[in-house]
Order: sequence, then structure tokens, then C-alpha cells
Amino acid sequence: MNNTKKYQTKQKQFVRNVFMSNPNDNFTIEKLMSNLSHNNTFVSKATLYRTLDSMVQNGEIMRYNIDNHHSCYQYKVCEGDSHIHFKCKKCGNILHVKIPNIIKISQNIEKIYGIEVDMSKTILYGLCERCKGEQEK
Repeated sequence: MNNTKKYQTKQKQFVRNVFMSNPNDNFTIEKLMSNLSHNNTFVSKATLYRTLDSMVQNGEIMRYNIDNHHSCYQYKVCEGDSHIHFKCKKCGNILHVKIPNIIKISQNIEKIYGIEVDMSKTILYGLCERCKGEQEK
């Protein structure tokens, strides 16, 4: 029997609130720390890491890696959405790109190549609208 108590601290609730208030955003540790700090909420990095690990294990959020070195966290509500991720090569911003037929695209890739694609971890790279505009000037 597991007697581990699940403590619900104010700091943990603040972290949850960031995800719940921004369900379509992706967060790195740095972005979460900045968001919490901006809202005058102190959460230590150790507490943040423990809270994120717990939330991933509980299925509240998902974790994926961008460029094999930065973990990103996303509220689980987005998982069922038809979207993939886009990362700007210049500013590093990560966006959700909603594609209505993404399931069909994945099925076609699987049918043609015999592979299974995890679309939740698929990332397109290019220039975002702002950086593209700056480049054209």
C-alpha cells in the first residue's frame, strides 16, 4: 500500500494555474520561472522540477524535447488537438500549427513507409511571421 501523502502547496497550485490559464502554450523551465516571477510568485527551481515531474506522471501535462536539449511542458488538454509544433529558427518561439487532417497525414505516412509517427512530438522549423517580416525589411 502506498502511504505517500500528496501535498498540495500554494506553489504547486500556482504552477498548475499557469498551465490551466495558458492551455495552448508550451513552457520551458525558464519560461515558467519567468511567468511565475512576473506574477510575484516565488517557486524554487527544485520545487518546480518536482511539481512538473509529478504533473507529468499524473497525466496533467506532457513533456517533450525540442532540439534534444530543452524540455517543454504543455497542458494535456492540447494532446487531442490536431496540431503539430513549429519552432522559429531565429527567435526560438514555439507555436501550435493546427492542421485539420493531421491524422490522415500520419496514416498516409504510416501506410506508405510502414512507420508510426508521433505527431505530438513532430516539429516544423522555419521563420515565424514576425521574424519573416523583419527579414523582408
